[in-house]
Amino acid sequence: ALAPGQAAIVLAQIAVPAGTMSGTVGQVGVTAVSQANAAIQAEVLDEIIVTQVRELAVSAGYTQIAQTGSTITYTHLITNLGNYTDTFAVIVNGSPGWKISYPPTVTIAGGSSMPIAFVLQIPANTCEQKHTMTITIAIPDLPGMQAVAVNVTTINASCVYLPAVLNP
Repeated sequence: ALAPGQAAIVLAQIAVPAGTMSGTVGQVGVTAVSQANAAIQAEVLDEIIVTQVRELAVSAGYTQIAQTGSTITYTHLITNLGNYTDTFAVIVNGSPGWKISYPPTVTIAGGSSMPIAFVLQIPANTCEQKHTMTITIAIPDLPGMQAVAVNVTTINASCVYLPAVLNP
């Protein structure tokens, strides 16, 4: 009960359902009614706008065996764990001179996933026994917000090293 001229603070706790996209607008209304006279009342209506949540994930890396001169594909599922469509940078590191094809960016709707192919071309003349490909998926304008997967390719290569003999 409030005396004439008094005020009270009313707190309303709102639970936004999981998966609600950013920018979604909701409303909450509070009506105060006099217990002495129901004709005396006041109402307030507040608007709630869901803010952006930005997060991502990439499926785990894995290992494959390949022959020299072959092409091998690693497919990873990139998931936008956020609540709006976001564009992610794709950064790949591997052995110098080895060609890896992949998209430089991917745009994925909030709460959705997309498979991305990373195609590795193994040089025909390599004697390297293993190739490590590190994939980083990042949100460009949020430093440190990234997900990483590591793929390892074991190469079936037979390299023979012969000593050189020079005649004087």
